[in-house]
Amino acid sequence: MSTTNPLSLAFVSRVRNPNVMRASLWLHAYASGPTIVIAAILLFLLAKMSPEAYATIGSGKGQQNLDWFPALVFNPIVESLMLVGMIRLCAKKSYMLALIVPAVLLSALHSLQSPLWGVTVVTFFLIQSYAFLEMDKSGFAKALAVLVISHSLHNGWSLGVRYFIA
Repeated sequence: MSTTNPLSLAFVSRVRNPNVMRASLWLHAYASGPTIVIAAILLFLLAKMSPEAYATIGSGKGQQNLDWFPALVFNPIVESLMLVGMIRLCAKKSYMLALIVPAVLLSALHSLQSPLWGVTVVTFFLIQSYAFLEMDKSGFAKALAVLVISHSLHNGWSLGVRYFIA
């Protein structure tokens, strides 16, 4: 009798696509969608409840820097390696720990720039953690590459929006 992961989601079959770019695009779509919705809701609520606090969004040093190289190349590689390292460490204890702890810790690091940023990316990192845990079963290099590319796509989209709005 085989056991299946109770958290198994349908998107994993798409993210496990043998084509790394296609898998990265699927992961980007699945991880960025909820992140965008959560960010939009929080921004709307913040604008209504505290216009003064809303006015400070984007005032953090890292959020004013629209440098494309770090956002699209350096940061996705470093953050994905950090995520994978934490996942591997936590996976020795439990699957759920490996899913939650890395996402919360990386979100907390993003909160150092802006608390709202940290809250919005927790979903992104949860989905990336889950995808890595599932993809790692069939190959570390591909799993890491998919994380890095999807993270880069997410940052590129975010920078593009910020560039055209600002």
